[in-house]
Amino acid sequence: MGFDITRLIKGERLKDTVGSVMVINLVLAATALIKDISLASYLGTSPQADAYLLALFLPDTAGNNLLAATFAVACIPVFSRLYVAGDPECLKQAMTRVTLYLSLVSMLVAALFYIERGALVGRLGAGLALEAKILCVQLLVIMLPAVAAFPIATIGAAVMQVHNRFDIPALGPVLFNAVYLGGIFITLFTGVPSGQGVYILAWSVLAGALSMVALNWISVRRFRIDAFVRPGKVWLKVNSPEIKEVIVIFLPYLLIMVAFQSVLAVERYLASGLAAGSIAGLNYAFRMAQFPLWVFVAAVSAVAFPSMSKATGAGRLTDLKETLARSVGLVFMITVPLAICLFILRVPAVSILLQRGSFDQSSVQITAGILAGYSLSIVPQAAVVICLRAFLALGRYYVPLLATAFSAGLNIALDFILVEALGSAGLGYGAAAGALANAVILLTLLNRQLGLGMAGRLGWLGRILAANLPVLLLAWAFLWAWQWVAGAGPAVRLAYALGLAAVVLPVYFAGLRLVRVTLKK
Repeated sequence: MGFDITRLIKGERLKDTVGSVMVINLVLAATALIKDISLASYLGTSPQADAYLLALFLPDTAGNNLLAATFAVACIPVFSRLYVAGDPECLKQAMTRVTLYLSLVSMLVAALFYIERGALVGRLGAGLALEAKILCVQLLVIMLPAVAAFPIATIGAAVMQVHNRFDIPALGPVLFNAVYLGGIFITLFTGVPSGQGVYILAWSVLAGALSMVALNWISVRRFRIDAFVRPGKVWLKVNSPEIKEVIVIFLPYLLIMVAFQSVLAVERYLASGLAAGSIAGLNYAFRMAQFPLWVFVAAVSAVAFPSMSKATGAGRLTDLKETLARSVGLVFMITVPLAICLFILRVPAVSILLQRGSFDQSSVQITAGILAGYSLSIVPQAAVVICLRAFLALGRYYVPLLATAFSAGLNIALDFILVEALGSAGLGYGAAAGALANAVILLTLLNRQLGLGMAGRLGWLGRILAANLPVLLLAWAFLWAWQWVAGAGPAVRLAYALGLAAVVLPVYFAGLRLVRVTLKK
């Protein structure tokens, strides 16, 4: 009996919605890829690249990855419960208060960052030269308003997701990257020196974040989603049950995200003390390894999380368990072959995508070395993303916090050890070990709580691995062929990449069918 991929996800038009969001995420990935290629060509792994990317890391971490991501995740279970309960007035009050208080908190964080800007850059970029630190501080000041813009945009996205509008929230990051890419094109085509061009890039980041705010909230109005109550005392009622419920979810999930981001901060701290360009190489490798997560895993989790939350709110734990199991199965099917190809073909991948302009052979070696470990983290990271959403939907907040804190501590400890032994490449392997530990712990705990029957699913996982054996062999064959392509021109390299996709994809699909993991019933 074959495995039916069409039944991996079900619910309120979930299968079709995941498909449409995945298409948008592919557009996002293409835009982000062009952006990264252009940025690498312009800055390479220069000291200016280190200063700029470190400055970008701070508002992106605080505004996007901490406040925005945490509040969005904290709000969706609460909003979903009120939506299912059929209490529109209470839902509007909750949305109003959350938007108000998140805006105030994010602006306060931006102000604190401004006050402590010198100390922040001095500590995180301890190994940077003085000129690079000064440049980093100047760029940080330009981008700091994005700390407030990212969360405000994300709340608008959460409002639409709860009302089953998934496409516009998915388009928000596409718009951000398009605006950002416009700034990069200006610097490239006008020939602005990198020391001046980084200021244009910083302004384009801020413009992109503000564009997301406009897109999401104009769309809320366009779809006639009644998300607000009129100004009054209800705005200031901090002790409402809904706000308390959001805070109960927000605080532990914030700590979970802090644990994740602390690993990234330590990686950049360690990279700042290595060869010049190590921070830039770390950034490029990280973004390449995140590609499958942004495109595929994000699409699955964006649709599955509200469904799991609504299932919990309605007391349908069987539906939650089924959605969880099928979501994890889907991301495994997608990420395993991608991780294999990216690990084996990391040098060709970095060379084809990034080697041009200021990004030279030395930059390729730095980035590919870090990418080796990062590529091994793709599959466990995908499982962690889905499992975290399941715990939050279940109202279990501190169990994943402890698991994440342990894995983050393990990751950081290994980073210090492996950097001494392997240099910058050690950062990637530390990330892989931490992600694997986190995934194993979370899956084990969910299996015990929900009775997922993981032992019975090992045979299915074994069939997935068997289907990837031809992928593994083909990847090695293409690596061997790279020696004749490495010195060739862009056309030959493009043909190499297209040939890889043209061969691997049908072989993988044939392997899935052969071992009875099929795409159809």
